[in-house]
Amino acid sequence: MSITGYGKNVWWFYNFNGGLASHFLVCAHARLDVASSSTLQFCAMIYFADESTDITCSPLSGMVGDKGMVTAQLPIDPTKRMQSVSLRLYQEGGASVAVAVEGVEGVDRSVAPCLSPGPRRILASPITCR
Repeated sequence: MSITGYGKNVWWFYNFNGGLASHFLVCAHARLDVASSSTLQFCAMIYFADESTDITCSPLSGMVGDKGMVTAQLPIDPTKRMQSVSLRLYQEGGASVAVAVEGVEGVDRSVAPCLSPGPRRILASPITCR
C-alpha cells in the first residue's frame, strides 16, 4: 500500500460492542519497498463504549527493507466496556511511504460477555497490500 501524506491512515476494525478484555495485541510482518524520509506508525487502538480511546504505536523507519514482525499492544482495564479494536497505520512526514503488510493479526484476552475467556485471534487476515 502507499500512503501519500502526513496524517493519512489505514485501518482494520473489529467491532467489540460492549465486550470486555484485559489485553489487545496487533502484529504483522512489514516490508518497506521504497525509501522515505517519513515514519509509519503501526498502532493498536481501542474505542471504548464511553467514547474514549487508547492507542499505542511502534514506529517503522522509512529505510528500505524487511521490518520483520512488528507489534503494538495495550493493557486494558478489564471493567471498561469496548466498542471496537483496530490496527491503525498512519504516516508522519510529507514523503510518501510504500509498505507491504502480511499476516495481520489481532489477539485479545476476552473476559466477557458472550466470549470464551482467554486469548482469541481477531483481525486475522493473511494479506499483502501495496
